Amino acid sequence: MTDKGEIVTLAAPQGLLELPVESERCTGGVKARRQWGAVVHRDPQAISGLARRFLNWFDGALVVDGLAPGDFVEFGDKFVSYRHDRGAVVRHYFQILEVQPGELKGRWVSKRAVPRLAPPATGVAAP
Repeated sequence: MTDKGEIVTLAAPQGLLELPVESERCTGGVKARRQWGAVVHRDPQAISGLARRFLNWFDGALVVDGLAPGDFVEFGDKFVSYRHDRGAVVRHYFQILEVQPGELKGRWVSKRAVPRLAPPATGVAAP
């Protein structure tokens, strides 16, 4: 991963992206591991303040078809080792700026940069 704010290109051949973050290896072996990618937006009622729409996996990679400029994606990696009761969790946030065939262009941002989802329009539209 590069510095926050720096624009980077993530390779996504055939719409598949290898998880771009990984927690440090632990000593003693890994008992359980969970990795994920999710489109996120702020929601005070959701767990940890972010609502998540998890991306699907295919052949060990995340399916990123359907992502659009302006989306914020949380990449996470969590493990629990045999030697410790608690594991490590790594979460990084990526703002998508541009989507091209085979690549995603964007920048790494802090969790604070993730916006609230705009509320749906209510009422009747003005003529």
